[in-house]
Amino acid sequence: MTEHQAWAQARRLLRPGTEVRAWSRDKGYTGITFKISDSDAGSIVVNSPTFSKLRVIGKTDFIKVAAAWDDYCNGKIRRAEMAKLSQNTTYVFGILKWLEGDH
Repeated sequence: MTEHQAWAQARRLLRPGTEVRAWSRDKGYTGITFKISDSDAGSIVVNSPTFSKLRVIGKTDFIKVAAAWDDYCNGKIRRAEMAKLSQNTTYVFGILKWLEGDH
């Protein structure tokens, strides 16, 4: 699926209250969970007991991370490089893994 398809699918399937597990290539599921609070055409908003404020994942950040997702999962791109694309990689990774049906 393309990064734009991933965005559209996330917006369509992730409803407020949906719980998503954080995931990374090196650690697998990290034990951190977060919930979808809201979404609109330009962002997905998440919350978690591990942070004090809602986090807003902008469409542009999501698209950048999703575009590199396969290379990240295949070990071609390191986590540090992904972090340069967005401060929300933890949440985008979890959403992308969720979209792959692993929830």
